[in-house]
Amino acid sequence: AMKWLVLGTFFTALTQPYTNFLIASKKHMRIFPILGFSIVTAAGLSWAAVHFHYGIEGVAVAISFTAFLNFAVSYFVSATIFADIKSSLRRFVILLGFFAYLLVYLILETAFFPRMQQGPGRVILEGFSILLFCAPLLFVLNKRFALFRHFFEKLGASKKVV
Repeated sequence: AMKWLVLGTFFTALTQPYTNFLIASKKHMRIFPILGFSIVTAAGLSWAAVHFHYGIEGVAVAISFTAFLNFAVSYFVSATIFADIKSSLRRFVILLGFFAYLLVYLILETAFFPRMQQGPGRVILEGFSILLFCAPLLFVLNKRFALFRHFFEKLGASKKVV
């Protein structure tokens, strides 16, 4: 269940900038119907998961799916303000591509570490594997946002202060 909820946090994290954009552009009243839709959807899907005996994993999937819907609606509502539909769809597909990449990691991690005993060895191995798997994403983000340049500028600035 935790793995499904972790996937949901991907979309929860992506929702915040678009919600902030709606607030900053004085379109904050559009957030309330989106939030209401999300709450009703989460309650309905969670009830259905429990009613049909899917258990805690079913509820986790329902909540993660609701997080995705919340992100998608928030994204497209804010995208209508700052971009055309073609570029918005392209960006949305790219974000879903990142999600698919992380989903592949989760599937592989589940396949390769299914019954390993809990302990420090497993934590180190899984942590190292996620670092290796996610390292290419850092280079994609660096290309888009110049993360490494900003990091080294801040690192250089902190050395000058000392």
